[in-house]
Amino acid sequence: MTVIYPTYQEPPFLDTATPLPNTLVALRRAFEEVDVTPERLVVAGHSAGGALSADYAASAAAAGLPAPAAVFSVYPGRAIGDGPAQLRAVDARNIAPGTRLVVLAGADDRLVGTRWARRIARSATRADVTLRIVRDPAVDDHGAPRRASGAARRELWQPLDRLVDATG
Repeated sequence: MTVIYPTYQEPPFLDTATPLPNTLVALRRAFEEVDVTPERLVVAGHSAGGALSADYAASAAAAGLPAPAAVFSVYPGRAIGDGPAQLRAVDARNIAPGTRLVVLAGADDRLVGTRWARRIARSATRADVTLRIVRDPAVDDHGAPRRASGAARRELWQPLDRLVDATG
């Protein structure tokens, strides 16, 4: 397994215009260095990265990059709280048909809420979408793990396990 982990910006996270274009450039360069099997390509991200993972899937074909077989968008956000979107969305209808898309959001997430997760899941009309809104004492207000039983952790991460199983 090869993991490519682009860091799209440094704190204080004020740049809202270039994260996706910069990520696409970084991934293009990384894909030149490693063999990518699109049937096994999984794109995952948390918070703004969760939104960007869906945006990558929606823009990969137009950018000439491999479309992912699966996307795991965890607690996706485009703004803090109820504020207006600061990261522009790529139309999730552009995600390739049959792409496995798992969107995970926290019912009690006070940082980004569930609106972005719901919008991604609702608009990805050609993808195979699972939206899971969890209320779990195993995570804090924004998805970071807390001490929890093995059973609680397994239940929370079942969508990821199924996604990985589906891509080999």
